[in-house]
Amino acid sequence: MGRRFWVAFVLALCALAAGPVRADPVVVTYNPYASVDWSTVLRCQSQHHDHILDAGKVLDYDAAGYDAVTFMTYSGKYIPSTLSEWQALGSPSMDPGQPVGWVEYRRWPPTDHGAPSPETLTNIKFYIPGAEEKGLLPNGEAALHMHSTFLETYIEGAGCDSCGVGGIPVAQNNFTPINPAGLPDEQRYWSNQELIDRINSHGGHTTLNHPTGGIGPYAALERFGAFEIFNNLYALRDDKDGGSLVAQMLANWDELLETKSSMIWGVAVNDWFGPQKDPRPPEGNFPELTLQNIDRGKMQVLVTAFDLPSYRGAFEAGASFAVVENNAIKNAYPQVTSISVSPASIELTTANTNEVVTWIGNGEIVGSGMSLWLDDLPSGLKYVRAEIDDLQGRRVFTQPFSLEADQDGDGIPDTDDNCPNDPNGPLAPDPEGGADQADTDGDGIGDACDLYIPQQFVPAAKVGNSYSHSLTFLRGTPPVTWSITGGFLPANLTLGSDGVISGNVTSGGFTATFTVQVTDDNGDTASRILKIRSRIVNCMNCHVTSPS
Repeated sequence: MGRRFWVAFVLALCALAAGPVRADPVVVTYNPYASVDWSTVLRCQSQHHDHILDAGKVLDYDAAGYDAVTFMTYSGKYIPSTLSEWQALGSPSMDPGQPVGWVEYRRWPPTDHGAPSPETLTNIKFYIPGAEEKGLLPNGEAALHMHSTFLETYIEGAGCDSCGVGGIPVAQNNFTPINPAGLPDEQRYWSNQELIDRINSHGGHTTLNHPTGGIGPYAALERFGAFEIFNNLYALRDDKDGGSLVAQMLANWDELLETKSSMIWGVAVNDWFGPQKDPRPPEGNFPELTLQNIDRGKMQVLVTAFDLPSYRGAFEAGASFAVVENNAIKNAYPQVTSISVSPASIELTTANTNEVVTWIGNGEIVGSGMSLWLDDLPSGLKYVRAEIDDLQGRRVFTQPFSLEADQDGDGIPDTDDNCPNDPNGPLAPDPEGGADQADTDGDGIGDACDLYIPQQFVPAAKVGNSYSHSLTFLRGTPPVTWSITGGFLPANLTLGSDGVISGNVTSGGFTATFTVQVTDDNGDTASRILKIRSRIVNCMNCHVTSPS
């Protein structure tokens, strides 16, 4: 059993020993699996990022049981003319035997670039548009790699004259042509952020590739939708030198989910090392390639049909799992059979019963087991996600569930709650207003939070005795001001603006009916008809005087 199993086991024991501890309540505000019909769902195993350069690699992926792949490599490559030129450029990950010259290297549609038609394949049903792009920062900052998923339009870096090698003008050694075909500016970019914006504006979806190192370059970016959390090329580098590149990717993802957006989807990919055991790896001195360390990163997307529109809709909604298989036997990873979210919990089921489920929130382990109870979570979480491990080295990552504070614990997030301090939702209904966020007066404040004067007993006033009684109100925003808007009090009694009825009654033997109004600091008002009796004490043959 692995370390993750024992961590989860110890957590469970500690929870039992400590008993329930209620933190500030939270509620799930986005469930990436909300639209999934678990009784009819189709599971599409896919690959977003591997350099599938020819029909042979497609056949390898088909034999490995994939339903969809991206027929891709780098976009907009300069192909060196000789082996020595290729080596002078740093031996980029390209076959130097390919045609020479500037090319608009976007391989779409795949069948125009040597890919077999899906109709001729056993498992692959369709191709996913995409290519590996590289950002551009001529000032020497990191030029980040990105995957332009679903993008069919060719785009390229604008380049800079000073960042070439051997006189060849290239964009930060990404070998991107400098506007060879007179492309319009809307198809060119000058920075990492502009690359994201070009991908998005032309109909793509941006994934940040192999995001290792510090979080800074990624935290500065906006409008990207996915993030590689496992990359087999970098996993092999870790295998070689005992590094932690993949662990850094995962840590960066958690930090971005906490600080930037809880709706950045995690992606696992092969990047050169898929089922084909690439004979031209981008660098040497790797461990021996075996069935265990190839084809480790993949996606399972929950679709309604095996076609690109259904796939894109599910992927962009987050209805997917990132899969890592550190095992020679592939496609045997844990299968999640259902996920249900309620105001109280997130619960999942799997096809087998021997998996270990660990829940992560804000980068820390916050729970274990198939059920996660939201009122047991620590304060301040922005998201939670699950990792499902089997005992053979396979792991499945769910996408993150967004969380928001729900301080009254009624199942409605504070940002949507028309009464965030008083419960009026499904988990804790308001005794008078119910659980439906009722707002009878239409002022945007729920009935459960509206200023309110409850029915209350007003003690009798005795003739000849001084009298003082404070009226009460509920909810609203102090300070408040009281007044009488109808009826009357017994003679010589007054209602102060502070809600205190006071004075010395001079006549009695009757009951006065009056209407009070209270106004809070927001200008909201509430009214109530009340009664007060004036009494004559120790009086024989007294004359009763009614108030005028």
